[in-house]
Order: sequence, then C-alpha cells, then structure tokens
Amino acid sequence: MVWDTHTWQVLHTLNGFGEDRSTAPYILGVFSVAFSPLCHAGSGSSTDCPLAGVGLDGHLIVWDAMTGQPLITYQDPAAGLMSVAFSPDGTLLVVGNASLGGGDSWATILDATTGNVVRALPSAHAWTWGVAFSPDGDQLATINFYGDGKVWDVESGELLVSLNGIQDGGFSITYNPSGMLLAVGSNGYISLVDAKSGLLLFPLLGHQSLVARTAFSPDGTYLATAGFDGTARVYVVPAVDLLSLAKSRLTRSLTLEECQKYLHQAACP
Repeated sequence: MVWDTHTWQVLHTLNGFGEDRSTAPYILGVFSVAFSPLCHAGSGSSTDCPLAGVGLDGHLIVWDAMTGQPLITYQDPAAGLMSVAFSPDGTLLVVGNASLGGGDSWATILDATTGNVVRALPSAHAWTWGVAFSPDGDQLATINFYGDGKVWDVESGELLVSLNGIQDGGFSITYNPSGMLLAVGSNGYISLVDAKSGLLLFPLLGHQSLVARTAFSPDGTYLATAGFDGTARVYVVPAVDLLSLAKSRLTRSLTLEECQKYLHQAACP
C-alpha cells in the first residue's frame, strides 16, 4: 500500500504478485520495496515517483506511486526475489535473488526504465538478502544468508572486495554517505566494515535476532536498524563518539580481553 504521509490515508493498493516460489513457510510474499531517487511526488508527471517492489514469486514490479499504475515488470527465470535498490541516479535497479533448493543465488542489475537485464552477478549458495549501491553509483555491495559479502564494479561486473569477518549470516547491507563504510546486519548485531578493504572494524551489539534493515543518517553520524526481535535501534557510529559514550557508562575498567574484543587494541588505553 502507498500512504499519504500528511493525512495517512491510503492512496493506492499495489497488486501484481503471484504464488511464492519459496519453500520457507515463514518467509512469504512481497519482501522488499524501494523508492527511486528520481521520485518527485506531486509535480504532475505520470512517472515522477517510481516505486519498486520484489516478491518471492520472482517478480519485480515498478509502479508510479502517485497513480498506482505499473511502469515495468521483470520476472526472474527461476528464483524468488529478496531485495531491491535503485542506483543513486535512478537509471539502474538491482534485485537480490533467492534460489530454490539451495542452488546458486545472485544479484541482477536491470535498466530501471525498460526492465532489461544489464548484468547478472554470481554469489554463494544462499539467498541474497541485501543489496546496496555506493553513493557515487560505481559500486554495488551484496550480502547473502551465510554472510558472504561482496563489493562489485557496476560497469564491468568485476569483483572488487570480499567482506571479511561477517559471522552469523547477512540480512541487510548499506553504505554510509561517504561510501567508506558498510553496515551489515547479522543475527543479533551489526558489523561495520571498511568498504575499500573489506575488513571488519567493530560490531554494534544489542539486537536479539536478525537485523533486517539498516540506514545511516544523512551526515553518517548515526545508524538506524530494525530487527526481527521487534526493536528499532539508533547507534552512534564514529569510533571517537562511541568510546566517549562507553566511558560515560562504564562502572569499571575494561579487562585486557574486553579491550582486544571491543576496542581492537592490544593493550587497554
């Protein structure tokens, strides 16, 4: 459904999805939606506000959110679809695929105007829960069920970076505004990763279940998350601010083991 955020009245109920291809009974239906950055609601054009949705029937549908009319559709040849994102300039779409029976899973880049396939990217044997374009649109990050994270060159399809240290699965991924960090939602925590090297920087703890959505504030200072535990959390991201916050709440000194685990330092400061 599409709501008017001023009145909270339902504007449109968007249809078009069919029977799921998924065999998991607890993961059903429409799984992810994304507005185009080209969305300019209210300016009068019939294609001013593209809204994409993907379902486990294997369909990508892009509607005009202002009229409710479908603009393009894409049907994956074999798999359901788990995730969707527009490129920053709105010209491309990427969908994360969910294969049946534990087979190959991948991300597919599409032309956002025609729905034609531009490039298919290989991945590991697991559902691709998260996809995200870098802020400049040149790179694409993907994460799958087993925590296999990759950064790809959008133009060539070349694998640039493999993310290291992601444990307990991967269920969401997003770039910070500078494009230097990736936040990966896992089972019970979020990993902050250097987007250029793929190295794990530090974890953010607190969730009790899968972290299904992550989003940075426009200045990159905060990270908002939502989990299957029914909670939404907001974290302070810069390491200096995190240390200051931790010091203000500590009631004792950290042990050497805690310094190594949480501060990634050989000795306590």
